[in-house]
Amino acid sequence: MIHGQNSVILTYKIRKEVPGAELVLRPLMTGRDFHALHKENNGLQAQAQLQNGVCVLNPYPGIPSVYLHHNAKEYAPGFNWYRQTEYAREAERGLDFHEDIWSPGELRYALSGGQESILILTTEGAGYFDSAYLIKAERQRRQSFLTGWEAMDDVTHHLVLAADQFLVERRAPDGRALKSVIAGYPWFEDWGRDTLIALPGLLLATGRFEEARQILQTFAEYSSEGIVPNRFPDASGEPEYNTVDASLWFILAAFHYARYTKDFDFIRDHLWTTMKDIITHYQDGTRFHIRMDLDGLIYAGQSGSQITWMDAKVGDHAITRGWANPSRFKPSGTTRCGSWNSWASAWTTRPPPRNGWAWPKKPGGPSTGFSGTRRAGTFTTW
Repeated sequence: MIHGQNSVILTYKIRKEVPGAELVLRPLMTGRDFHALHKENNGLQAQAQLQNGVCVLNPYPGIPSVYLHHNAKEYAPGFNWYRQTEYAREAERGLDFHEDIWSPGELRYALSGGQESILILTTEGAGYFDSAYLIKAERQRRQSFLTGWEAMDDVTHHLVLAADQFLVERRAPDGRALKSVIAGYPWFEDWGRDTLIALPGLLLATGRFEEARQILQTFAEYSSEGIVPNRFPDASGEPEYNTVDASLWFILAAFHYARYTKDFDFIRDHLWTTMKDIITHYQDGTRFHIRMDLDGLIYAGQSGSQITWMDAKVGDHAITRGWANPSRFKPSGTTRCGSWNSWASAWTTRPPPRNGWAWPKKPGGPSTGFSGTRRAGTFTTW
């Protein structure tokens, strides 16, 4: 797969010469969103158009064309449906697992003379693709991530390279190209909670500080009423904010960024206002009834809302509501408060205590996350 493109390059080479050997490739296609399954229908346009030897498929209006670049000796049209294809992993998960897929025809290659058989599937167009150059450039790009890690074992090398696969480009609502982190393959989009939890390991530990800055700044720019986006849906691109803990993860991610980079100027100039806004709104109250209770713990939730990581919802009914004082994010919340207090002390911009109250510990429980007197207050750790 070529970085930054919707392109996959396949190459085949026979190890031992066999007179008359032939390779036949039959592409299997759908034409759908990754959350859907494809079914046989009469609207499919399966006929490939040939443009300078490139097979061009336009199966449905409104979806990208697929270009098949190849060095086959022949493309043989031969449309066929493959009905009721079964997906074992979906079946294990209890999901729908039958799909109808189709093929436009076959590509036939002569395997002789040590020549590679090449197939490039792409949505990038019918222009010239130099497969050897693209493969070499992609290998060099991946190898560059291992600079400084040469002395480490293969497991570490695989982890560094795997981290790169989760970094993606997201088109912002205003059209800008932004960096983001995909929450998982193949079903998930980029989610705020997952992005901010994973950011230290994916980007900071691997030294990719510029991408980390871009992601933190994006979430700061799109924060609203003290809440950073829960996700940017592919369908609309407009952020959703149904999360109680993503904003707290944002503060901790910023803290880790400072630990790795010592780039306090960036935090002060681009993140600090958002961090103060988060603390203020979590103290005084914001959307989804998120607010600090009198005991210093965070209350969250309202009818029809799903705002923790257990966010199953069917229609308007939230299956896992997580109302009141959801304990799933308490340790993270108090850690964020400790991060906040470190900067607030250094920059003398600590927010005032809420109405001058002092919040005590609950007997036998964790710290409330806040302690103080009638004149001063400080956030504490767990």
